[in-house]
Amino acid sequence: MQKLILLLFCVVAVKSDVPETRIIGGAPAQKGQFPYLAAVITTFCSEYDVLGKCSKNGTIFCGGSIISACTILTAAHCVNISQERLEIEVVLGAHNVNNRLESGQIRIKIGKSDLSEQVKVHQNFTNGQFLYDIAVINLKTAINLNGPLIKSINLTKLENSANLFGRDVKAIGWGKNGISTKSIQDAPYYVDLMAAEEGCAALFLELTNNLSSPIGNNVQAQHICVASTALAAGQGVCDGDYGGPLIMNVKAKYQVLPITTLLDYLLATLLSSLYYREVEVLFQPGIGSFGSGNCIGSPSVFTRTDYFWTWIDANAVCKPTYVTVKNFLENSA
Repeated sequence: MQKLILLLFCVVAVKSDVPETRIIGGAPAQKGQFPYLAAVITTFCSEYDVLGKCSKNGTIFCGGSIISACTILTAAHCVNISQERLEIEVVLGAHNVNNRLESGQIRIKIGKSDLSEQVKVHQNFTNGQFLYDIAVINLKTAINLNGPLIKSINLTKLENSANLFGRDVKAIGWGKNGISTKSIQDAPYYVDLMAAEEGCAALFLELTNNLSSPIGNNVQAQHICVASTALAAGQGVCDGDYGGPLIMNVKAKYQVLPITTLLDYLLATLLSSLYYREVEVLFQPGIGSFGSGNCIGSPSVFTRTDYFWTWIDANAVCKPTYVTVKNFLENSA
């Protein structure tokens, strides 16, 4: 298996029930390279005074993705926490996420009174577990998807999907780039990955059992497992790519004219554009969910979006665009 590294970007600013994330490796993205990338920042009460009033706030930084003009996709554990939520801020069109004055950046705040209406968490999700780790955030006002910095990404339905094992994928985010890093990165990073074979789930279970953790048992059909083999290069991950997208860009070549004679074969060789049509599709197969926590060489797990497409469609106010990727993958070069 080729070298895999994964970029994580859930950051816990103060102690909470969400594990702290650290990342190693990745390359900086160019501005506008991933216009569907979003940041999801949940503010919660971390301390109370003697009168029971909130005296100190904490924040959880996660990723998300724009799947339609008014719906953001993220992980349930990023927005459904045990602490008292005060607000959730969605950041769109950002390159330097720490610069609130950056041109083209949009920040949308959802106040405490609107959280239950606008933030939909899967009904079977339970804090501290890693099943049904999916949520949508519905914005009250639709955003413009025609600009260069803000666009949506496609999803796919389960019946139109395919086996992703061995396929090239990519993860993106603003996550930490080392053990000693204290904050998220100004600009997002991206990293090329490969969806691992089914044995990744067994490897994850073995590693997490060694760490006296039960979460390896939660690698199921609703997940995509990605394993890192970058130990020698000092590249790896800690925990998961929480809330952020795992993306796949597939190019496929289709035969559009019959090749039945020797002449057809010769012409198809010399003038391939007459006989074949190349098509391309970009979609999001996964949402960052969890990892084993040992940082280097550990598997990481993503929630499958195709597995939950009916739930997404039922809870997204603005419906996503679904693409059929099965034929693409079967005919990919």
